[in-house]
Amino acid sequence: MPQTLFKVPYFKVGLSNWPMIKQELESLLKANPMEVYPGQNFYSNRRTRSAAFVDGVATIVTPLLKQCEFLVDYKLEDAWGAQYTTGQDQILHTHKAHWVGIIYVNFDPKEHGVTIYKRPYNDFITGLVHYEMVPVEEGQIVLVPGLIEHLSPTNKSPKPRTTIGFDLNLDLNPPGIHG
Repeated sequence: MPQTLFKVPYFKVGLSNWPMIKQELESLLKANPMEVYPGQNFYSNRRTRSAAFVDGVATIVTPLLKQCEFLVDYKLEDAWGAQYTTGQDQILHTHKAHWVGIIYVNFDPKEHGVTIYKRPYNDFITGLVHYEMVPVEEGQIVLVPGLIEHLSPTNKSPKPRTTIGFDLNLDLNPPGIHG
């Protein structure tokens, strides 16, 4: 009888008091404008966002890590906005982080495609690559291991799809630890 050798965990967390948090996130995005950089097909502020942007996202995300079991010893080290207007997408990529999070800021599940994750191994019989999708709603965060390749499908809606991505790494100097 076959048994499972690998399982890949992920977390999906809803942001309570979403209307207020959405206003905070939209204010952070407005203060850190996005642009299309050479070689990419979407808007981002990854190269220009301020430390205040990263700190603002960390203030919202850090308390939620307590809901994600073993992520309590992780800290948010980077954050950026991404927006996909009609016809825009993001190619398959990964991050140099232990965990990667996506906050769905402006997202209509009836009009926008969800992030697509590539399974880290091919089908054992056919050799085909498999992709997985996590159903989400606006105001939710999805956290996946940083080594999982993922992409944003082409936005076919006239409404922009806006997310905030962030990287989490193990906090090697948590409060109360001296060395």
